[in-house]
Amino acid sequence: FLPIFASKLQISSSQIGLIVSANVITTALLQRPFGKLADRYNKIALILFGATLGSIALLSIPLIKTFSALFLISLVMGLGGAISMPAASAITVIVGQDLGMGTSMGLFNTAMSVGMVMAPLVSGLVMDYLNLSAVFIVAGLISVSGMLIFYYFVRDGMREKNKNKFRGKNAIQRRFN
Repeated sequence: FLPIFASKLQISSSQIGLIVSANVITTALLQRPFGKLADRYNKIALILFGATLGSIALLSIPLIKTFSALFLISLVMGLGGAISMPAASAITVIVGQDLGMGTSMGLFNTAMSVGMVMAPLVSGLVMDYLNLSAVFIVAGLISVSGMLIFYYFVRDGMREKNKNKFRGKNAIQRRFN
């Protein structure tokens, strides 16, 4: 829905292509360095930080009026993905050591696929019943909600790990760092 929003701003087709590509290229180029950070630092914190960047970017899109601002927001969304995805993948591997790697990766990929299917369906309904700006607000709020739910399930492990007395109750909490 970003290309639809961009076209409403009278942004050219080639500029829309740049905006979409900027997001993907930023994510692709930065996943390796952020993956290295995920190997050394708190994976949960990286996921939360990346998701926060992505959520803020989504929520700000309705306020944007220019190509350069939309391009910058696309870069921020790509950065958020680059920060959070390697850490999420690493946690999936850690959980896989207990659940089974195929099971863990299957669940992770299913969750990602469901999101990729549901996002355009929900966005289309939001646009039909509300408006285009509401698509990004709803998406941002869903992202914030998902981040809060994620934090709810890992918060005890984060607190204990930070006190150096971590005794988590499940695979994610025990081994996210």
